[in-house]
Amino acid sequence: MSKLPTTSEARTSARLPSTRERRPALAALAVILIVGGALLSGWIAMSSGDRADFLKVEGEVAQGQRLTAGDLGTVSLPEGFDGGVPAGDRDAVVGQYATARLLDGTVLSPSMVAESTGVGEGKAQFPIQTPATRSLTELRGGAPVGLYLSGGGGGADRGIAAEVVQVGEVDGGALSSSQEITVLVSVDASCGPRLANALADDSVYLATVGEGADLDDTCGG
Repeated sequence: MSKLPTTSEARTSARLPSTRERRPALAALAVILIVGGALLSGWIAMSSGDRADFLKVEGEVAQGQRLTAGDLGTVSLPEGFDGGVPAGDRDAVVGQYATARLLDGTVLSPSMVAESTGVGEGKAQFPIQTPATRSLTELRGGAPVGLYLSGGGGGADRGIAAEVVQVGEVDGGALSSSQEITVLVSVDASCGPRLANALADDSVYLATVGEGADLDDTCGG
């Protein structure tokens, strides 16, 4: 006849494993977590796709400025990024001209640079700083404007015919009476010296003009 276990024997058989007995199980669990974490990291890296280096702008580059090696940095993006210039094309980009104002950190695209300055033959470009008005901020490239000069040369000279190349942005997007914007204009190269002298004297005034405005297209003799 089998003997039933006593109360003390039942208590002993139901006791929890000792600390020494739990260590192998904890070690095995740690290994599983480490291996699992490594596999998860590898899966995330693979799912994110391959990456490649593209050119970006370092600092600010003005429109028409010739790019140097110092104007270009690199940024890591997905390899299939569309529209960026690969970092391997750096040597081909150095020496080209900015077709627009380039801001710091901008990822460079092929349309942002060109082999030439973009200034038409026989033309000169000047940035004109002027009080911001709604009519000026709404101007687009190619719009006709007049440049009126006062002082320095004496006399009431007629205005110089100019064409808008680019209009700067208004800070904050809201107009105020104290704000100014920069309007890049193109004029006949013969007007360059006259306009440069007036700009030095801060005596150039830009105005929107209508069709048939009486302006000097050239400034010769």
